[in-house]
Amino acid sequence: MDVSSVIFLLRFGFSGKTSPSADTIARVMGTISTKALQKAFIEWMKSCHELTDGEVVAIDGKTLRGSYNRATDQAAIHMVNAFETANGVCLGQSKVGSKTNEITAIPKLLELLDISVRYYISSKALTAKELHDATCSHWLIESMHWQLDVGLKEDACRIRVDDRAEVFARIRQMVLNLLKQEKSFKAGIQRKRMMCAMDQEYLATVLGSLS
Repeated sequence: MDVSSVIFLLRFGFSGKTSPSADTIARVMGTISTKALQKAFIEWMKSCHELTDGEVVAIDGKTLRGSYNRATDQAAIHMVNAFETANGVCLGQSKVGSKTNEITAIPKLLELLDISVRYYISSKALTAKELHDATCSHWLIESMHWQLDVGLKEDACRIRVDDRAEVFARIRQMVLNLLKQEKSFKAGIQRKRMMCAMDQEYLATVLGSLS
């Protein structure tokens, strides 16, 4: 690791003199508690964004297609996402259990997000314009799914040992939130990722975009 990289990492509390190997990173990912990471993610987003009355939070599920494992007969995992349409960020995720479905997973996620008492689009009294705007904004969550697949290669990821697929799904959401909130570089997610790899100061800017 060169001196500039060491100095950069020291700014963020990393004191090692060498970069961790791929095996080391894999072991660390395997020790992360999915529940603790979920809680940390949600608390982080709560500290960054405050929901306002009438704001649309879109809820939708996404299958991690690369997480299946034929050798162990393990099906691909399915994640439910809560997406704040006004700021274009994911507020939290919940894994759908193998013996359940989105219908049971969604209320649990809403409870974690403290928005379980809010209205669904179909149950709140809305004007025609409010209904139109809310319905259209709900579809923005599909653009997030597209960015995860195209910009962060989520469906192509074949990490599936232990709970690592779920861990990496949340890390990708963190990365996507950070990249989308950084506005100084007008580019897509893939170009922003490349810029982070080439420019340490830009990487520092991205890391501080949600603080």
